Amino acid sequence: MDAHDEITHSHCIHCRYVFTTIEEGVYRLEIFETTTDDAGEYVVVATNPHGEVTCSATVEIEPKPKEKPKTEKPEFTEVYKQTVRSPIVAFVQSFNANHVWVCVWYSIPAPVECISSNTLFLQTVEVKKNLTLTVKVTGKPEPEIKWFSNGKEIKPTFKIKMTREKEVATLNITGVTKAMTGDYKVVATNSAGATEHVEKIIVVGKLAFSPQRMFPQL
Repeated sequence: MDAHDEITHSHCIHCRYVFTTIEEGVYRLEIFETTTDDAGEYVVVATNPHGEVTCSATVEIEPKPKEKPKTEKPEFTEVYKQTVRSPIVAFVQSFNANHVWVCVWYSIPAPVECISSNTLFLQTVEVKKNLTLTVKVTGKPEPEIKWFSNGKEIKPTFKIKMTREKEVATLNITGVTKAMTGDYKVVATNSAGATEHVEKIIVVGKLAFSPQRMFPQL
């Protein structure tokens, strides 16, 4: 409304400004769905044959605070859906609380692969094959995904591809080598926080079976 607009007893502008009588001598002005344009000085004028009296009040309208977008910390609902070769036999020999040796057989007669590891979460892939790791992650806002190998962030190359389709993120490495054995970590981050998952990926080849090669000499 303009500064000098009059609101009468039956006045209603788009049903936002309503002036009503509560009881004799008591009146009320209601303003619905207020905006910052409703701020200003409001004056009530009472008149009768003997004269006139006024009363005024200044009304301030605070802008409605913006609602903060809902956020959810990233969460992995599926991790590392990858199995290139499944071992026939797998066993673990522990040397201390933080270090283990993991050995696996893949065929008979039994070539064996043994590797030092600090985690029992492990998967295997044959040398020169392709490694594909897939995770499914949720979160609001949509999390950013980064992949790491032995603590170093993985960057895309002609052999390394990283894709994202809605909640599914995939790392694909073609023609893996034994040097690519290590801890593969995926990190999902958004404004609500971060979460990660790590597994040992063992690149295996054909080794002649030798009990002496299974474990290091202490």
